[in-house]
Amino acid sequence: AKDVSSVLYLKRLIDRITEDLQLFPNVGDMVPAAWLDFEYRIVEKCKQMQLSAMSLKEVIRLGIDHDLTESPVITALKYYHQIGSVLFFDHPRLTDVIFGSSQRVVEAFKHLFCHDYDTVKYDSRMPVSV
Repeated sequence: AKDVSSVLYLKRLIDRITEDLQLFPNVGDMVPAAWLDFEYRIVEKCKQMQLSAMSLKEVIRLGIDHDLTESPVITALKYYHQIGSVLFFDHPRLTDVIFGSSQRVVEAFKHLFCHDYDTVKYDSRMPVSV
């Protein structure tokens, strides 16, 4: 019975947290259907190419191939970054790199900060222009 009450408590806590619009300001946002498909295409393209990231030119080309112009592509990338599905840093030194998986970036930082250099693998196909 104690295990069940702990699970119920955790469920209520999660429900309460997810309803907090300060923590999750994008809950309930209406987004264009094309954006959902575009997000899927970015992630799948990175998986297909076995890359962690794509260049901004590649992502814009992918967007254009799916009926999005450059401006909506950038807006969509900012939204994806805000919700954490795709990483796009709107900064002059980082704008050209779009990470299709935030998890892979987190894992890379984890390896760097734990100083286990023997297990860090460098992907020479990943665009780096910092």
